[in-house]
Amino acid sequence: METVVVKVGGSAITWKSKVKAARVDAVKAIARELRKASSKARILLVHGAGSFGHPIARRYGITTSSGGAHGVAETRLSLLELSYMLLKELNEAGVKATLLSPMALMVARRGRIDKIFTEPIARLLDHGIMPVLHGDVVSDLEAGFTVVSGDQIACRLAVELKASRVVFGVDVDGVLDERGGVVRELSLSRLSEYSMQQKAPDVTGGMAGKLMEAKAALEAGIPVVVGNAVKPGVLSKMICGEPVRCTLVTL
Repeated sequence: METVVVKVGGSAITWKSKVKAARVDAVKAIARELRKASSKARILLVHGAGSFGHPIARRYGITTSSGGAHGVAETRLSLLELSYMLLKELNEAGVKATLLSPMALMVARRGRIDKIFTEPIARLLDHGIMPVLHGDVVSDLEAGFTVVSGDQIACRLAVELKASRVVFGVDVDGVLDERGGVVRELSLSRLSEYSMQQKAPDVTGGMAGKLMEAKAALEAGIPVVVGNAVKPGVLSKMICGEPVRCTLVTL
């Protein structure tokens, strides 16, 4: 059974205009989609922080400095609230899932993952359990602490675990062109062009961040798809590699 890394964006599971506001119906729908796809793929789930992480991290300046111990603690506490809510919905939907903390599995250097311990993740997958991770505040060998996005984590883990594909589930139908239409296929050579068109409203880069992080997976020969995690039937089809309206990102 193939391994698929799924990154569900904070925009899909939280209301980013409000602090710590979850899109409960969307979370439930995503849990059902993951349950549907879990019979056909080994899924590693990474979720974004959305309104549970970005406002607090920005307030304490964790993206640009250590932010202080209190800022680290408060940001992670808020992130865990979202993670446990998602975990609860997954298990209620029939998904055997458990949470792993990126802070305990990796360290960064200048905001980039420097070292990562993947064996606990691989073991869970081998035993039919869905690992759930999230964008996180992690120790940085030079900055003290830094925010490592779920996008970076997802693509790095895809490479480390030799995944079949990376699925970015967002709140739009894919990468959009200047007219708002969906770009159905996007090559690596055009990533920078579309990255510049996508605004980055949060501390981890928004759609532009996803596209730039996708390079690591693409260069390892792993295809990337970007599509709507909220619309019924879309996420499960992207995970299983079935035809659906989305953006396929390739070399």
